[in-house]
Amino acid sequence: MKRLAQGFAKYLDLDRNVYVLALTVTPILIALFTWYRLVPLILRDLGASDVQVSTAFAIFSAGFTLLQYPGGVLADRWGRKPLVVYPTYAAAGLYVAAGLTSNWVVLTAVLLVVNLMSALQMPAMISLIAEAVVPNRRGMAFGFYGVFISLSIAVGPALGAVLLRSWTAQHLMIATGIVLLAMAVVRHWGLTETAHRVTAGLRVGIGEMLKGRMGLLLLAATLASVTFTLSVWGPFIPLFSKDVLGFTDEQINLLFAYGALMAIVASLVGGRIIDRIGSGITLSISTMAHGVVMLLWLLAKPFGLNTMFFAGAFFFAQVAIIGLDTLRTTMVADDIRATALGVMGTVSGLAGSAVLVGAGYAQEFLGPAAPYYILNILAIAAVLSLAALGRAEKAATEGQLQAAPRVTHLTDTSLN
Repeated sequence: MKRLAQGFAKYLDLDRNVYVLALTVTPILIALFTWYRLVPLILRDLGASDVQVSTAFAIFSAGFTLLQYPGGVLADRWGRKPLVVYPTYAAAGLYVAAGLTSNWVVLTAVLLVVNLMSALQMPAMISLIAEAVVPNRRGMAFGFYGVFISLSIAVGPALGAVLLRSWTAQHLMIATGIVLLAMAVVRHWGLTETAHRVTAGLRVGIGEMLKGRMGLLLLAATLASVTFTLSVWGPFIPLFSKDVLGFTDEQINLLFAYGALMAIVASLVGGRIIDRIGSGITLSISTMAHGVVMLLWLLAKPFGLNTMFFAGAFFFAQVAIIGLDTLRTTMVADDIRATALGVMGTVSGLAGSAVLVGAGYAQEFLGPAAPYYILNILAIAAVLSLAALGRAEKAATEGQLQAAPRVTHLTDTSLN
């Protein structure tokens, strides 16, 4: 009990920015996830085919990436706070617009612009969290933030299962816009800037990111990110759940709610595991375990058993995501952190978009389980690239290789 209290106290000893981001993301995601998991079904109800749905999600994924690089550059040049606050204001109006349309093409276009706004703010948001604590406590900071994200993702679908009995998804979209407007005001007044140096003359391009250990980091981050794009963040789970497993919309929402509850546990323990054994090995184990459990999920038709496997898959996905954020922010120097994160987000997102389209077409020939076979192939490749990154880092640390430009060395336990 004493050790539990001491562990909880560590979460209370964080920077104000971490608290503001965690407490504002909570109502935003609760409102969003009352309906967002049903977007594939909403698009199909509005007239889109399954291939068009997977293509729409590929477009969403591309939108979430295209502006991450310029967003990172702007965050390193102008500061983190503006790039977090102003896109939140913009997204508020866009969600209201989404709730007012009944055309799947228009809805796709509006949600694309929302993702563009999210892309702008993502490098700045990750940088704010990383810069709020000393490097050896970043796992704890991302874990704390992840608790609130997971809690929100759990509560949102459960609340949506209740609200959808009397409200439409369009009503919930409009409500989401109102919530975002309120949280934008809180972020405007509550966040403090962490970028204290102007780096207007600094340029980090994709070409530089392809060199040496940075190239291996980019490859590993891309493969891991695409793995989760195919599973917990993609369109295939709701479609498989309804078409193959026969679940109702309410059951699908509850499935994600139970999964997110397990992700809360993952967030609580994941940060401490990462700070103890390293982000690289944690990312490798959890990514591979996620892929294996997703294969077991395919075979579990009873809702109760299916939920157990899905919760396990969500647990490993959340630990992996925390490990990925910690690894990326640890390997990159402070003065180019947001820019480098933007490059990684852009490349991984574009790759995810291509894989989503390919997986959508693969379903036509190999059946509805095809995305999960692809997922496991990518997970194996991610683990192999992380092992190569670990060897390169060890060699560089021992002086056998020159350090890549502007890349800081990892701690001894980060990759091996």
